[in-house]
Amino acid sequence: MGLNRKLSRIIAGRTIERKEHKENVFCLYFTDGSFLQLKIKGEVLGELSPGQKVHRAIEKDEQFVIDLEEGNRIEVSLENPGASVYLRNKEGSLEYLG
Repeated sequence: MGLNRKLSRIIAGRTIERKEHKENVFCLYFTDGSFLQLKIKGEVLGELSPGQKVHRAIEKDEQFVIDLEEGNRIEVSLENPGASVYLRNKEGSLEYLG
């Protein structure tokens, strides 16, 4: 798997406020008001807790991983690689699409 440099530069250091998983959508909400939405298939593997910080995003084909500074990680399978990851800032403006 390879580092998603663009997304990692944007989200590294952001603190997780909460997570939400409904059907095929997994969202991470950050304390700065931004949120990361992933369209996924299957389940979310791994655990995360509020207050943890994002270290980096790793992606290969449909595999997508978020590594946290505390050593934990979450792993998902993207529904449509290249068009399943959305990051919006607190105003709702798109920061990343991939």
